Amino acid sequence: MLIKILTSIIILFAFSSCNVLFSPTVNLPPNPMLKEEVSLTAGGGAFPFFGFGSDIRFATEAEAGYGFSDNFALRLKGWNDFGFLSDEATLWGTSTSAIIMINRRGSDFRLAIIPVAGFAADGSEITAGGFELHLGMWAPDYYFIKPRFSIGTIYGTRKLGEAEWGIGGSANLALSADITDYLYVNLESYIISMYRNDNDKMYGFAGMVLGLGFYF
Repeated sequence: MLIKILTSIIILFAFSSCNVLFSPTVNLPPNPMLKEEVSLTAGGGAFPFFGFGSDIRFATEAEAGYGFSDNFALRLKGWNDFGFLSDEATLWGTSTSAIIMINRRGSDFRLAIIPVAGFAADGSEITAGGFELHLGMWAPDYYFIKPRFSIGTIYGTRKLGEAEWGIGGSANLALSADITDYLYVNLESYIISMYRNDNDKMYGFAGMVLGLGFYF
């Protein structure tokens, strides 16, 4: 079981016959988090899955974050596919991430580094662990839409030091709109490409996750 050492969104891999469901989202808030600000998000959509092959499955996720300063926030995320509803083992995972601002809030395009670490499990068995590093960007509002972009690198393994591993990259686009001063709806789309060394193959995933966010 791996915990985060720096952080945002996790990506984990399955190898051999292990089943792994991982969260593809970065979940940048509509605006960079402020000191002592709390953020809560929940959503559902298409999540990448590895088993004997690769696939997309419906799953849900929830995330909570806290701003320790105007330039640094920590977040904890969990996700699952509710497999117990169909008498199957639940695929789930958790990750910790950070948002580290790298330019001033007065800029039109605000940038942040988002490191992530976490693990995935099949029922009671931890099947994979992984690390990600993203570069996130807040773009100027387009009418009532708040756009965010991110690109990142991904590394995953069954166990640190073992021969089976995967590496890849991701690109995410999030669009949100305020419902109230504290509540917003968010749609995040993603494209992920990854290489697995155990079978020397490339895999690709694309999908969307729709959710609600709350901050105060």
